Amino acid sequence: MAMIIEVLTGKHGTVRQRVRVDVPSMSIGRALTNAVILEDPHVDAVHARVLRSDDGQYALEDAGSVNRIEVLTGLLQDRVALSDGTEVQLGKTWLRFRDEDAPVAPALPLQRSVATPARAPRWHERTSGRIGLVVGALLLTGAEGWLGSSELDAGTQVLGVTLGVAVAFILWAGIWAVAARVITGKFAFLAHLAVIAAAWIAFDLGDQLKNTIEFFLPENRVAPVLYTGLLLVVLAALVSGHLAFSSHLSRVARWRVGATVSAVLLALLGAFALVDDDQFTSAAAFSSEIRTVSPSLVPKQSVEEFSAEMADLRADVDELLAKND
Repeated sequence: MAMIIEVLTGKHGTVRQRVRVDVPSMSIGRALTNAVILEDPHVDAVHARVLRSDDGQYALEDAGSVNRIEVLTGLLQDRVALSDGTEVQLGKTWLRFRDEDAPVAPALPLQRSVATPARAPRWHERTSGRIGLVVGALLLTGAEGWLGSSELDAGTQVLGVTLGVAVAFILWAGIWAVAARVITGKFAFLAHLAVIAAAWIAFDLGDQLKNTIEFFLPENRVAPVLYTGLLLVVLAALVSGHLAFSSHLSRVARWRVGATVSAVLLALLGAFALVDDDQFTSAAAFSSEIRTVSPSLVPKQSVEEFSAEMADLRADVDELLAKND
């Protein structure tokens, strides 16, 4: 049975070199005439020899070196019997001896990347879908203006407002597209146009829902809060959507930037609300938009109920005046 010499990178380290011992005697050292050459200044020219006896046993014998043979226990020896797994140190170099029939670990499977079929683009990733978003946003703007106007020249006004919105879309998307060209090398104008169009639709539908709720429930405070929350979410989505085509940020980072922008806007709105000086007025504040709904859905009171409420109000005012006197 042959013996294998493994030159290690360090004590119990990885294998740097393997040499098969298939002759009765094999020298190890720094000289180029050795069967195992060690690049170690602490190793002699011929440091040790591997010897095989007649009965097939192997031993490592010192050849009169300066530093001798060191075993794992730290002892210096002149001769070491070799078996599978024996480790010794020559100079600063560690050697391990193995039987050629020693088992080895099974091979590890390669982690090959499996090609996945290309995903079909979603509707909003297609050119037709993005154009549809832009057209839908402009049609929604025009329809809202037409239905909410009672003037004779409503068509001209609606057309002017719609064209103004279209120009604003183009300018906004153009700015983001130029930034994307500088950062990522891609213009992506239509993608940015679709992003602002989608945000506009969300803003408009949210505003219409808020106005409808306030029309039926004039005294509620929930609709403005919900609309403010929707505005902040849509604004964060708007910024994140633009950054998806104009930066190399991850999705989490893009949403973090969008949330930061929304938080700054919320802080500004809160600051404006604190410094706003409301003047007293006797005029009731209601939504000025007309809602074409069934009369059965409109809140109403009978004449008797209205008269009763007015009488209660008059009594409250008289009582307040009496207290002031």
